[in-house]
Amino acid sequence: MFNALFWWAVKNETGSTAMANEKSLESLTAYLIEKSLAVDNIFVFLLIFTYFAVPPAFQKRVLMIGIIGAIVLRTIMILVGGWLAAGAVPLDSVHLRCFPHPHRREDVVGLTDVIFAVDSIPAIFAITKDPFIVLTSNVFAILGLRAMFFLLQAAASRFHLLNYGLAVILVFIGTKMMLIDIFKIPVAVSLGVVLGILAITMIWSSKTAPNT
Repeated sequence: MFNALFWWAVKNETGSTAMANEKSLESLTAYLIEKSLAVDNIFVFLLIFTYFAVPPAFQKRVLMIGIIGAIVLRTIMILVGGWLAAGAVPLDSVHLRCFPHPHRREDVVGLTDVIFAVDSIPAIFAITKDPFIVLTSNVFAILGLRAMFFLLQAAASRFHLLNYGLAVILVFIGTKMMLIDIFKIPVAVSLGVVLGILAITMIWSSKTAPNT
């Protein structure tokens, strides 16, 4: 719906259907990339909640505060990135990890998301230099993290082997992060690995469900 409204707004402003098609396609592509990259965040959030033993009653609050903080920090990064892109400064040469040391669980969630954004935001700038498109694609992807997390959490309670699958996914994500300066695993490959592991563990769980 947002993309349709965006197409209409660009069409009215420029009077060009071709421009509206191009901008709306950039917006959709940027959103899908951000959403794909956001899958990694979900499993790291699950690891954080497990490590800090966050009670389920407080997880929604921690996620909401962390996501709001991530939106603010990502907005700053995008504005800086847009300024650097306009000045023809290579984004890969700029280190944007200078953030305060997190002291609360909400801070850890927000900071973790921003660390992932260090790679995802330059990926979107490779598609479009329009800061509005970069910002909106990020915001919509982040807002969906909360729903995705609780969907995964609900699935974990129904499939008894899913925790083992999540452990394998976390190992994969950690390996991916360690190799990022040597070899960048394509987004499509990462998403395929994650979905494949989830599918295998869920099917295996259904076939080996304990008798009740």
